[in-house]
Formats: sequence, C-alpha cells, structure tokens
Amino acid sequence: MTPAPAETSPSEPAAKGPTPAPAKRPPRLRAALSTTLPLPGADPKAVAVREHFSAGVSHALAGRGEEALADFDFVTRSLSQVSDGWYNRGVALMVLGRPAEALAAFDAAIRLEDEDADSWDGRGSAMAALSRFCEAVETFDRALKLNPQHFDVWHARALAQAKMGRPQDELKSVDEMLHVDPLSTAAWRWKIELLTKMGLAKEARAAKLELYRAGKDDPALQFQHDTELAATRSAIAADWAVMTSLDGREAFLPEPARSKCMAREYATACDAADLPR
Repeated sequence: MTPAPAETSPSEPAAKGPTPAPAKRPPRLRAALSTTLPLPGADPKAVAVREHFSAGVSHALAGRGEEALADFDFVTRSLSQVSDGWYNRGVALMVLGRPAEALAAFDAAIRLEDEDADSWDGRGSAMAALSRFCEAVETFDRALKLNPQHFDVWHARALAQAKMGRPQDELKSVDEMLHVDPLSTAAWRWKIELLTKMGLAKEARAAKLELYRAGKDDPALQFQHDTELAATRSAIAADWAVMTSLDGREAFLPEPARSKCMAREYATACDAADLPR
C-alpha cells in the first residue's frame, strides 16, 4: 500500500495548537514471535529469522533504532508473511520519526492479521503523527472494537481529539481511560485540566478528590492534598468571619449561638467545595 501524503486532508479540522495532555509513547514492541513460521524449526531461514527478530528487539530496547530496523527488515524480506516482523518494523520506524514508512509497515501487518488491535493502534498512531487526526480516530475505534480495554488506544484517541479541538470527545476518551484504570493519576490530572479549561469547576474539584484517592500511596500527592485542604479551609473560615461581621448578626446572637451558626455555615461551605469537614 502506498503511504498517504503527510499533509492534513482538506476535510479535517486543523490542529488547534499543542495539547497539554501527556504524550503517547510509541506502540508497544512485540518481544517475541507469535506468528507460526511456515518453515520447519530447524530450517536455516527460520533460524535466521528468529535470531534477527530477537536481535531487533534487543537493539530496540537498548535505543539502537537503526540496528533494530535493519533486523526487522531482514525478517520481512526473508518471510514477508510474518506479521510480527512488519509490526515491529512499524514500531521501530515510529521511534525513528518516520511515520509515513511506519504506516505502510502497519498496513502490511494488518493485511496479514486484521484482528490484531495493536497493529490498528500502530496505524492510528502513524496517522496522528502525519496530522491525519480524523482517520486516526477512526482507526483507533477499529482497535477498540477488538480490545475495548486497551488503555493506550484510549490515550491515543484522546490525544487526537485534543489536536482536533474537540474537548467533549477528548473528555469521553479520558473517562474511558479511567474506566480501564481508575488509579491512573496521569489520567485524573488530564481530566482535571480539561474540566477546568471547560469552566466546569465543580466537576474539576470532584475529579481532584478522585486524584487524591487514586494517589493515596503517593507521599508528594498527599502532601499537595493536605496543603490545598488547609489553605481552602482557612480561606473559607476567613470568608465566613468577614460575612458575619458585615451583616451584623454578631450583635444579636449570644456567643454560643453565634459559634454554632458559624460552624453550620462552615460545614455547608466545605460541602459546597467538596471538602472533608
């Protein structure tokens, strides 16, 4: 398949500038051959293919992208029907910043195995790198039909939607990330930033509480929580003190009653801010 041109198609919305969302890592490298080779195990070509595949994985994990690509090229030249070789070739090309070539490699893997969610994920990632965001989202949707629990694909889908300037759709994808992994603090931070930019302050506060619950074992996050909580409580107490001094109620209420009134108003304010009392 001839790779499509890199520019955005006229029907697609232009990118809206850099997204604050976390960058997606390249598709995951396949560490071992899952394809049955069409040769006896002792055949010299089969032995060489397995050796080069393993060497390519080792090179890739060590950050030697060009060497990894050379090994996966050997695999695809020797046995073009090995989908794992095409898939890993696509991953290596993505790491090297060559998405148009990677797209062709992922397409070759899909032609051999069209029920592989990872290959569709790789194809979508290559399209997104080429700024073909609408097609990327459609491709990620294909991957998610095969594996709806694929966290990385929901992540990539949200990034593409952010580039398209579609915050509502982006938020839905981030919510799906949290459905798959409710303890992902990165996803909760992403959701908080989105909700804040959308002007949904109450929802953002609720998401922040979920972030602190998800990161209950993170000392830095809990310190941030305690600091924010103390500052918010102090601000609420100060606000209510000013209000009661201005409206003159202290002149008509005995001290115990006034203290009880303040405590009730403070508790109501804490509830409104979604804070523990």
